Amino acid sequence: MNLLSLQQKEIIRKEILFKFYFVLLTVFSFWAAVFLILIYSINLYLKIQIPALEGRIAIEKSSEKAAAYGVVEQEITELNAGLFAIDRIRSKDFQETGKILRKVSSVVSEGISFTNLSYQGDVLTISGHADTRDRALVLKSALETDSLCARLQSPVPVKELDVSFTFVCSLTDVEKNQQVSPAEEDEGNDL
Repeated sequence: MNLLSLQQKEIIRKEILFKFYFVLLTVFSFWAAVFLILIYSINLYLKIQIPALEGRIAIEKSSEKAAAYGVVEQEITELNAGLFAIDRIRSKDFQETGKILRKVSSVVSEGISFTNLSYQGDVLTISGHADTRDRALVLKSALETDSLCARLQSPVPVKELDVSFTFVCSLTDVEKNQQVSPAEEDEGNDL
């Protein structure tokens, strides 16, 4: 290299410098193109994902509101049931319930306890325990012969002691079958 003239050395140096700049510009251009492609793909991805995520958020918010509405609706149903019970107490049905309870209690003997006594419409369901099988059968026959129940259905208890029972019967007309004692009649006439 020392044997070359200064002019040739300058040309070689410019050529090396030109090649260096060209390689540097090519590498920079390549990475700039990669960066621009990445920016474009990220922008395209976000244009698609943001509306989808906003839709998902809206759905989740509406489902949370629906769950809250479900809770409110359940509370309203419970309150309506309470109001219905209060209305039923005020109505004639509750008075009939008292008459039914009096009739059932009049046929109950010692050694029998009730766990459930319910009626809906004209179906009376009595569940409970009896000390012995005989006491449960006596209650069954008393209900069958009483004017309160018609079509009594019950399984025959198998155990001899500590018998669980369930009696289901159709109620007859309580108003017609209510027997009024002369003393109660006199009390009603005093008014």
